Amino acid sequence: MPFHCFLQGKARHTQTLSQILLSPIKMTLQTTHTQESEQARKKILKLEQKVKALLLENDEYKRLYENSPLSYQSLNEDGKIIKVNRAWLANLGYNRDEVIGRNFSDFLDSDSSNHFKLNFPKLKSIGEVMGVEFQMVKKNGEKILITLAGQISNDVRGNFQQTYCVLQDITQSRQLEAALEKEEE
Repeated sequence: MPFHCFLQGKARHTQTLSQILLSPIKMTLQTTHTQESEQARKKILKLEQKVKALLLENDEYKRLYENSPLSYQSLNEDGKIIKVNRAWLANLGYNRDEVIGRNFSDFLDSDSSNHFKLNFPKLKSIGEVMGVEFQMVKKNGEKILITLAGQISNDVRGNFQQTYCVLQDITQSRQLEAALEKEEE
């Protein structure tokens, strides 16, 4: 046998021998890699399930907010409306695009507007208000008396983020109270 054939054969034999020697290590690495991949896949699956659950919960809160029978609004740090629900829009006769970005005082009569401008900074510093009354002006010009309860939300640094306010129309109840007082006189 020629020498170069012998070397070629030996090289092939050596290659096969190294493959045989390394085979258990490769299998161990593949098994470890497969186990790690399976663990990672399971973690990803759990995370995906958590994300789906959070999205469903978020949708539920959105439906609760939108379908609440009470008017709801959120204001930014300047008193501009960033969110309102359907009840707010229905009670005042506006469309969402006519409201978002406008200052809450734009929807109040002049006395209430001044009261809001003076007291909104206090709400931001105190953190909550209850039973504050405002005269709101509906789109058709009619005035309604509302009572407002609100809280603020702060970001992780403690800075003002937005308000969460519930508004209730108390016009009819005040009219009934006035009528009863008149009858008692």
